[in-house]
This record gives sequence, structure tokens and C-alpha cells, in this order.
Amino acid sequence: MVGHDKNTSAEATTLPPVDVAVIGAGMAGLSAATYARQSGLSVRAFERHYIPGGLCTSWKRKHYTFDYCIEYFLGSGEGVDFYDMWKELGVIDGRSFQPIESFGRYVGAEGQVFELYTDPGQLQDHLLAIAPEDQDKIRELCGAIRQARHLHISEFVPTWKGLTRFVRSVPAFPAMKKWAGVSLRQWCSGLDNAFLRKALPAVVGLTDFPMAGPIMMFALMNTGDVAYPLGGSLPIALAVEERATSLGAEFVYRAGVKRVIVEQGRAVGIELDDGRVQPARHVVAACDARFAFDSLLGGRVQDAQYQALFDEASLHASMIQISLGVDIDPQWGLHELPFKVNVPLAAPIVVDGAEHSRLQIYNYVHDPSMAPDGHTVVLVKYAGDYDLWAALRADKGRYRSQKKTLLEETVRALEETFPGIGARIMAHDVATPTSCERYTGSWRGSSQGWIMTTEWLKTYVSGNQLPKTFPGVAGFHLIGQWTEPGGGLPPAARHGRNVIRAIMKSEGKRASR
Repeated sequence: MVGHDKNTSAEATTLPPVDVAVIGAGMAGLSAATYARQSGLSVRAFERHYIPGGLCTSWKRKHYTFDYCIEYFLGSGEGVDFYDMWKELGVIDGRSFQPIESFGRYVGAEGQVFELYTDPGQLQDHLLAIAPEDQDKIRELCGAIRQARHLHISEFVPTWKGLTRFVRSVPAFPAMKKWAGVSLRQWCSGLDNAFLRKALPAVVGLTDFPMAGPIMMFALMNTGDVAYPLGGSLPIALAVEERATSLGAEFVYRAGVKRVIVEQGRAVGIELDDGRVQPARHVVAACDARFAFDSLLGGRVQDAQYQALFDEASLHASMIQISLGVDIDPQWGLHELPFKVNVPLAAPIVVDGAEHSRLQIYNYVHDPSMAPDGHTVVLVKYAGDYDLWAALRADKGRYRSQKKTLLEETVRALEETFPGIGARIMAHDVATPTSCERYTGSWRGSSQGWIMTTEWLKTYVSGNQLPKTFPGVAGFHLIGQWTEPGGGLPPAARHGRNVIRAIMKSEGKRASR
């Protein structure tokens, strides 16, 4: 690993040239660096933070680990293409995955409980008991999940393995096509049962997301191809970094990039914030798209598709995360609760001007690596107002005061579900939208880039994907979740693999895979 040494002498202003310079060591950049070395290309990656991972991160407070990214992991089973990719990236070996039997629980104001089981049979029985008046829609939904269990998420490759996976997926295609055009909001609006109409969207989230997405996820959770990785997010990023460095990739941390150097219509390197220059035959920007266009390329590239997204598209929310390390009271029954629990409040809590009558609680008791014995981590997340927090941050005193107030109000609200929790808090942290922007560079503190909608999905499957190269800057490549609505770790890692394939192809060479 190359450390960041602010040596600005004449001899050190130009770094040794490389085939590929990568901007950003989030999952896309880590993947690109790994596949570059697997294909025999020299590579150096530059990261503004002092650790890899970007949004795939966690941090410690005392003896507690507070995770920021992974609720579930696509690629934990051998039935999906992502498993092969994660194995190549060093993630699978030595890692334990916990099956996800429940995606979450919703508790009604009158105590009624909805549990989103991932087994379609168990889910169907549960839903029919709650809402027999919606039996036709319930059977239709659970039937789609059964069909989706045949799905093998992969890019078709002309091998027997690739052909076998494609053929096995055929029974799932009708369900995926049908449900791709229906949003969660639209489907739930047709339910007769008022409780279920509220509960299902609250547990799944992203109400404008195509129903095909959660149906696919629940099916893959049931088959074991989606699970929870014990240890959480940062160890996954560190595993990929270790794989890349073992192959000879170099990472430079605390090293922001100022601009891409373009000569005669081609990217020939990058200039760092400290003035050093990295010559390269290819530049891979694995970072925020807005930063890439406005800063790295200095506005010299204009792309109508991206501009429309910047102007009009919906971003995944900027999140406020309240993280608590707690001494467990056995009376809370944490071990009987699923990872995600949505509970009502006796009195609403106001966050960034929005009234919340419920809390979304994340319970990490099933991952003992997050806390000492007898202790656990509890998170509460809210959608935040980026502009409000950006204004607050200009006054550090007001910023800290607002975080303190929100922490206190959240703990008081948690007392309704976990009596006495306030006295059992051993560590705490409040991460705001500007915390996300500060540490990851994500535009407006977005947690996952653009939201995938039914319209975007239709555009995407028709082949009209966002460009990753641009006229006038040959050798420049933009990758990561900002280039694919929906975002997430698997697409980011896949982009790193695919950009190296594209680079090798452009040079008449064959990539490693």
C-alpha cells in the first residue's frame, strides 16, 4: 500500500506512470483495481479518505461497530453470477453469511403484527391470516416469489455454465416482466386491508421502486443467494483491498484528485490536490458523477442523460443515522426480533421539519461481532434534509446542538419499545447527510445514487443505459452506482470488472475473465 506523503519537491511532483489511474477506492474503484491487476495492467488508485470502501463502511465507538451500508448481500450463494465475482474479489472465502428469514416486522398501533417472511409459503399463510379479503392479490404475490426463486442473476456468457444459468432462469422471466412495470405504491394501493396497505410499504421502503426488485430479493433470500454477511460492511471493502494489493495494485490514501489531464482529446493522467501528477493511459473515475463532470472534467463534457438526472431525478435519501451501543436487557427480547422492526410512537417525533409517528429500528443482536458479549448495536434511521444540515454545519455549535437534541429525542422514543435503554447506552454516534458527504463525497449525501423507478427500469432493460465514456475524452471512464439507477454494491463491483474488460478490448487484448 502506498501512503500519502505530501512531498512537493520537483523530483516527486510526477509519480511513475501506470496503465490505469483510479479515482476513488469505494467498491467500484476497488473492483477496477483488482481486475486491472488480474489482466496484467499496472494500476494506482487514489482515495480522499484514509480507508477504502466509500459508502460501504462502518466505524467504531468504544467497543461497538456502527455499520452504514449492508442490510443484505447479493451473491452469498453459488446460484448467482455475483457469487463468482465476489469470490474473485476475495470476499467469499472465510466469510460467514447468515440466512434472512424475515425482511422485517411492522407493529401496528393496536399491537397487530406483520412479518415479511422470505419463505413464500410462510408469507402467504401469514398474509391470508391478516387479510383474507385480499387473498387473490396475496396468492399472486407469493406465486411470483416462488417463480423468482428460479432466477439466476447473471450476465449471459457463452459457456455451459452461463447457458445453464440462463435456462434455469427462464421460468422466472414472465413474473419479472409483469412486476417490473408495477411500483410498490401502485400494488399496495389496490389492497383492501388497511393495515397491510400501510405495513408492506413501511417494511420494504422505496414505494416507487418496481415490485420486481423486492420480489427478486425475497426469492433470493429464500434460496440463500442473498444473506447477511457477519461483520458488516467495512470488512468486505478491506477484503477487496487486500485482494487487489496482493496482486500488486497500489492505493494512495488521503489523496484527493483535482482534475483529469486531457491532451488532444485524450485523458493522459490526473492531478492531485497537492499538485502531484499521475500519468496514465486510462483514467477510471469511480466516484460521484457530479464531481466527475463539474470538477474532474472541468465542465468540458456535457451529457444530456446525466444532466436530466441532476435536474429532475430522485435521489436516494440523505440519511440521518442514530447509532447506539447498548447493554442488553433480556426483557427486551431482542433475540426474538428480526433485524428490522418498525414500531409506532405514542407521540410523534419531528426530524428536519417532518413528523414521524413511527421508528425504524435496526437490531444487530444476531451479529455478535458488532459488540461485546451481552451487548449489541441498535440503529435508528431517518430521511434527512441535506440543505438544512449543510446550513447547520456552517455553525459548528448549532450543528452539534441539533445532533444532541435528535439523539436525546430518539432515545426517549426508543424507551417505549425498550424500557430503560437510556441508562444502558454505552456508546453513541449521530451521522448526518453532511457526514456522508464529508467522508464519501456522495453528492448531497445520497445513500445510494438515483432511485430506480418503473420508468427507469423500462429504459434500462431496453438497453438505453447511462454512458460510461464520452466524446472528446478518450481513455476516460466513469463507473459506479451513479451510472446505474438503483445503485448498490453488486452493480458497483460489476462496473469495476466491466471497465477493465472494455479497456482490454479497446487495446485488442483479452481480459482475465
